[in-house]
Amino acid sequence: MSSTTYFSRTKNPTAKLDYIGNWTVFFFVVVIGVLLLLVHFYDLRCGHCCPRGFFLFALGFACLGAVAGFLYSLYGDEEKDAFQPVLTALATALGGASLADLANENGLLRRTYHELARAAGLSATSEGLVLVLAAIFSPLGFFALYFFRRLVVNRQQHREDVLESKRAALVPAGELQLDATAGAVVFHTDAASATLARDWLAQPRFGEPGYEDLVADARAHIALAQYDSAATSLLLALRLRVGSPTATFLLAAAKVALQQHAEAVDLLDTLIRDHPGQSPLNAWRLLGYARLFYDPAKPDHPQAMRLAAQASSKFLAVCPANPGALLNRACAFGQIGPADTEAQTRVFADLTQLFSLKPEARDVVKSLAAPGLDFAAWTNVPAFKLLMA
Repeated sequence: MSSTTYFSRTKNPTAKLDYIGNWTVFFFVVVIGVLLLLVHFYDLRCGHCCPRGFFLFALGFACLGAVAGFLYSLYGDEEKDAFQPVLTALATALGGASLADLANENGLLRRTYHELARAAGLSATSEGLVLVLAAIFSPLGFFALYFFRRLVVNRQQHREDVLESKRAALVPAGELQLDATAGAVVFHTDAASATLARDWLAQPRFGEPGYEDLVADARAHIALAQYDSAATSLLLALRLRVGSPTATFLLAAAKVALQQHAEAVDLLDTLIRDHPGQSPLNAWRLLGYARLFYDPAKPDHPQAMRLAAQASSKFLAVCPANPGALLNRACAFGQIGPADTEAQTRVFADLTQLFSLKPEARDVVKSLAAPGLDFAAWTNVPAFKLLMA
């Protein structure tokens, strides 16, 4: 594809700059390589006392210029502005000193290049060739590394920084919203987060996505309520980084959103057991909610509800005024039933605190007293009726 065709078809200015940068560096590398070959052939034909002497000098000057270009490229615009007076003064002083030294027959620079010329087997009348090599190869090496750093490496780093900022912006998109509806809305997503998610998923992709990109994909899918796609991305992320606390937690939350509560409980139990210090605090809140859906027909249902209450209590130990966790714990003891003394004490205490924090939660609890739900066995308890009044 010709450059004209490329530019006519490419509307992305970033891609155009990448194209220019890559070809610029390639041009300088090719020029240096061709000139080094020419110098090498000159070495072979001259037959002076130091075989490949010119070639080694040319290569050395190119490397010296490359080092200088790389170091200079490390300075950004702010550093260049700050050091401009100092660099100007140094350039003036060194330039004047160099000219004065070269004009002096016993000057250091003059003696140095004379010795280099003798080492290459040059006669006294040909010693200036060393300066010619320095003048040709040092600038070429300088610009090759300078453009490589500024037009290729720096731009790649900039792209990575932009991607990282986009990934960070997606983190709130998957914020858990287990409020006083006991998790009826698992994720909270605003319009801005949804827009960020669409932009992330619509950007062009190159190569196989890495772990960070897969997690970001999952967050974007979560923000758009695409939980199946989020789970798929997270499973791929866990193949790349087995046992990742972040990916495991998000996968468990996606499973809850898909109403696959048993799988979510298994994931959260594994996460908390294997990574107790790295597990998000919300893992306990989510576990306390997911356990509420354990089959009530199973004989160990009361034990499962106590485990649900314990998980919510872990979260409440850090966030004692969280309405969602209070209701989840009350629901767990509510399923155990009013015949249990601890359940009676905890249900009334948690619901009283919940209603003081969020009075509208009373209507939610009333809806959970329907047959087959958490507080169905409490409808004939006088104290519960009074609390609901």
